[in-house]
Amino acid sequence: FVFYTMADALCKPLVQNGLTWVYFAFTATVAAGLFCVGSVFAAKSKLYEAKDNDLLLSMPLPSWAVLFSRMIGLYGIAFLFSAVAFLPAVVCYFVTVGFSFLPALLLLGIALILPLGVLAVCSLIGWLIALVTARLPLKNVFTVVFFLVFFAAYFVLVEKMNEYLSYVIVNGAAVGAKMKTVLFPFYLLGRGATGEVLPFLGFAGIFLGLFALVYALLSVTFLRVATSK
Repeated sequence: FVFYTMADALCKPLVQNGLTWVYFAFTATVAAGLFCVGSVFAAKSKLYEAKDNDLLLSMPLPSWAVLFSRMIGLYGIAFLFSAVAFLPAVVCYFVTVGFSFLPALLLLGIALILPLGVLAVCSLIGWLIALVTARLPLKNVFTVVFFLVFFAAYFVLVEKMNEYLSYVIVNGAAVGAKMKTVLFPFYLLGRGATGEVLPFLGFAGIFLGLFALVYALLSVTFLRVATSK
């Protein structure tokens, strides 16, 4: 309900000004940020601190297969977190402008692919935290401090969300120009969400490529990091 209300405040003014792609790019960015906050530490614990890691790694199973099984569970969490923020924006859009098949099909693809890119970033951060804390004598203190700083930044953003929404509504074109340079994959996502196939393919290629790259890195180092304790 909260995210639908946010989408409802953004949708009509941005669509009427020809900035539909900014609407989707912004709501997808919010969805990605929500998952990052909720899952950085989940990635660390589920990948490297799972209780049955020792058991699975003692079996004749390749470490990449163990990692893949962990990533499937994390993808499910990523999809739920991002869907809570992004799908209400999709519903609000179709309520406002009416249903269209091609945008609906591409938006379904975006809803499935978006969590993969965000999952790659969270898994990479979780890998870095696990790598650093494995060599620290007071790793729990480090984790708690990092956790508090992370969530302090999150609550500051939440507190100022109404200001950001007002700014996006009034300065949609300027926000779009900034996103096009700073958050280019989300620019492609927004264009794809409006029914443009080529930008959608560009977005999908970037996010799938990022996930494949991070997964390859984690596969190479998974055994060493998971057993470092």
